[in-house]
Amino acid sequence: MKHSHPFTPFRWKILILGLVTGVLAWLPFEDQSILIPVMLALPVALLVGRLCYQSFHWSLLRCGLVAGLVVAPTTLLWMAFKTGVHGHGIPDYTAAQIMAAIKSTPAWMLAGSLFGWGWQKLHPNPARGMPTSGE
Repeated sequence: MKHSHPFTPFRWKILILGLVTGVLAWLPFEDQSILIPVMLALPVALLVGRLCYQSFHWSLLRCGLVAGLVVAPTTLLWMAFKTGVHGHGIPDYTAAQIMAAIKSTPAWMLAGSLFGWGWQKLHPNPARGMPTSGE
């Protein structure tokens, strides 16, 4: 029985195109919300999780943990990128917002792990000999 892969090359291209479009649409706005950088970090985390799964053959639980670990630093990179592109004398994001992004790392790691565990339970892949949850 052949399992369909949820992320075909076409779907990855659409994901990357959506990410680029989102960045280009977000840059001109003078918002100071941390929500948009987090939303732009999630596709990057999804890509890292998928690459982890394909390259290291870890369980989806571990790859979800790695993907969750990537969210906060990627959010900080998007925040720094926007601040640098705008070139204001005053940064777009406050120190409190930056610390909130850093402090959210454990929550994103838990969310990524739970997502990976749930995905593994819903979509087992016996052809690859994937270990059960927890490994």
